Amino acid sequence: MNDFNDYIKKRINEGYLCNICADIANNAKSKKEFMDMVLCSGGISWLQEMQIKDRGLSYDIMRNHFKDYINGKYIAYFPNCNNSKIYTGALYMDITDKLDITTNYVTLFNCQCEINIPENIIVTMCIDKNCDVMINCPENSRCKIECYGNAISSSNNVKIIWYGVKDKRINNSL
Repeated sequence: MNDFNDYIKKRINEGYLCNICADIANNAKSKKEFMDMVLCSGGISWLQEMQIKDRGLSYDIMRNHFKDYINGKYIAYFPNCNNSKIYTGALYMDITDKLDITTNYVTLFNCQCEINIPENIIVTMCIDKNCDVMINCPENSRCKIECYGNAISSSNNVKIIWYGVKDKRINNSL
């Protein structure tokens, strides 16, 4: 946990965390609280942005320190003021099989897989430069893909947004 605490403190000092996230990070008392911060709607893209700025959390830290919180073992739930679920978030890493997405926000690291989006869901997916994924999204669902670095995505029925270097082509045919 010390590696992660040091990482967060460096990002705060460098100005890479907004005041709200910096307060959450400074006051977090568990890995779950840190994961809730990075799996919120802004956190999933923040992790990816740090990777392309060479300020990313190492894969080893994610694998070793947060193994109980990745690859579907933990789903973050973000409630509204009535405590009903508004949206969910998850982090996946090193997936090489098929992956069925059930959350609204997803961030992927080092995945080479086929991803299935279920019916009637809206998903925002952030993928890193070490991902090569095929995304199956039904017509009545929506998926926004944010590609960071040299990520490769081949998809149907999705809106694709590029961040970082765009030097690889994607096949968007239906």
